[in-house]
Amino acid sequence: MFLEDQTDWSAYPAPEWSSPSLVPQLLKEIRDLKGNGSFSSASLPERFRNAVGNDHGGTVFPIALPAITCLISLLIQTENPFTQKCILGLFLDLPCFFVETEILTLPTGQQVELETAITSEFRSAIPRIQDLQNSNHPNVSELAHAVLSVLAEREEAPR
Repeated sequence: MFLEDQTDWSAYPAPEWSSPSLVPQLLKEIRDLKGNGSFSSASLPERFRNAVGNDHGGTVFPIALPAITCLISLLIQTENPFTQKCILGLFLDLPCFFVETEILTLPTGQQVELETAITSEFRSAIPRIQDLQNSNHPNVSELAHAVLSVLAEREEAPR
């Protein structure tokens, strides 16, 4: 059983016009990527960003928190370079998005500041991303380096 199957996606608020119900399916598509050209590399990340936020507006909804947690778990577990590339590509954009909600009540009842929680999740991925800088797949190593630069810039930038 994968982490996306254990998450109560309906517990995270989202605007009526968004499609958070697509997140588990999109995570499975990312997990199962193959290098045979059977997917549009542009459409999957875009569909994911639109499921967890407003891609054009540069914002994320509360559902982004468990989605990012699942992406990190997948990045740690997978050796699939196509999955790694897709996740790292998402990690180039998502840290730069603004949060739509300041305080989030988790399904456990605990209240968290969403931006702080998302930042913490990205920090937890840094060791794995550092490992991927040494990947035998040049695109993966280049993306890992770029993501670490974005995360470092985000840490330094005032919000």
